[in-house]
Amino acid sequence: MAANRTELNIPVTRDARTFEQRRKDMLTNLERRTSTRLSDRSGAVHTVSSTSDTSASTLAPDSTLSGSHFRSRDDWDEEVDRWISESRRRFNEEMRRMRQDMFALEPMDEFELDSWNKMGSIRPFETGGEHSSMLDRMERKMESLRQQMDSLSTIGSSPRLTGPVGSNVQSSSSRITTTSTTSTSSSGDPRGVKTQSNVKESVQHSRTVNGVTTGTSSQSTVSSSATGPDALRLKENVTPGSLLPHSSVSGGVMDFLKDAYELDEDGQVHFKVRFNAKDFAPEDIDVTTVENRLTVHAKKTFKTGNTESTKEFCRTIDLPRSIDHEHFQCHLTEDGVLILDAPVKAPDYQSITFDKDHQLSIRPKSEFTTGSTRSAALVPLGVAGPTIMKDGLTGRKLHMEVPVDSIYTAEDLCVRMDANQITVSGKHGGSGGVPRNEFTRSYEIPETVDPFSVVAQLCGTTLIIEAPLLCTV
Repeated sequence: MAANRTELNIPVTRDARTFEQRRKDMLTNLERRTSTRLSDRSGAVHTVSSTSDTSASTLAPDSTLSGSHFRSRDDWDEEVDRWISESRRRFNEEMRRMRQDMFALEPMDEFELDSWNKMGSIRPFETGGEHSSMLDRMERKMESLRQQMDSLSTIGSSPRLTGPVGSNVQSSSSRITTTSTTSTSSSGDPRGVKTQSNVKESVQHSRTVNGVTTGTSSQSTVSSSATGPDALRLKENVTPGSLLPHSSVSGGVMDFLKDAYELDEDGQVHFKVRFNAKDFAPEDIDVTTVENRLTVHAKKTFKTGNTESTKEFCRTIDLPRSIDHEHFQCHLTEDGVLILDAPVKAPDYQSITFDKDHQLSIRPKSEFTTGSTRSAALVPLGVAGPTIMKDGLTGRKLHMEVPVDSIYTAEDLCVRMDANQITVSGKHGGSGGVPRNEFTRSYEIPETVDPFSVVAQLCGTTLIIEAPLLCTV
């Protein structure tokens, strides 16, 4: 079976700039490009004949953007301009976050279950023998890891219910905390396991008149729980509303997806991951992809007198299906940051937005939107909250229904993917004396979801969200 896999090698290019300087240059180039486009468009507006049909120019697909979805060019350029401004304002904060969150390469002789810890330290080791056997050993341990995950997912095992506890979601005027509580009977009987998901909602109402803002806030809590063996596994016919506990595959494996997408200097959204490769040169590093997995293998040989020692490190991560694996680029900065970059395959730019925290989010479509068969296929089940369903294409999918007030339109809503969590927010009004209404709801889910796999649609007063689950068990 392994012989049928296609392995792609990604060349590593040295970048003489530091990580910080490379990012500053990217922002400068993107800003220059966006400013030029806005300037050209402003000049073009004055030359348009009053008898011209402006609808075509306003909603024409941008040839520089991937995909064939229609979107106002002005709207997207305004999104990009806001993203640049926020990136500059929070530059130091973001650099600290990216350095803290970058992947560490792991010693190959310790490539075990614990190696999935993204923040693991780098510890050298000495080895000899055939280097090809090292890769074979890594593949065997990867297979062993998959078998362990499969065995933990069966009903006869004692599943580990993992996930963030006390995750915080910040809003402009309040803090919303989502907690997950798991209790097990003292007898150890799996039928005694109870999984409870609490959803806390904050709703703010305010009115601004002549520069003076007054407002009130109210808070409500919605809880759902599941007990017994049905709460431990996905049954052949899933009952709508059955929220599964976290799978044996910790959502932490895919947590990096929440920050993996950002704009590049070409004005398009790219997938970017970073590795700490400070002690290695480009010729010491091999980067390959096989199916939906990316592997970074670094090796360096040292000679001390008549003694020769080799240090080898490796890291493998799962890749989302939404990116173009055949167009990866890899750069090693002067200060040892290995950057992997791939474009997103035909993203729907009409649905992309960035929230107040500068994080990529999805704007749902309206039920009246035409030309999107995926959106039209979303059907409500009548059960609020997240539901795990079987899916013929990916194995499992998440279906979630969120009730919203009738004052909100699709343009007022925003769906953000966090670590093991989906956050839905809405904002309506707030200018010209119009009352401002806001809400934020966070739902815990079994694993982190790829934002570009999400389909969201507002049907009446129900927001429907669907996405495949990547860590199928």
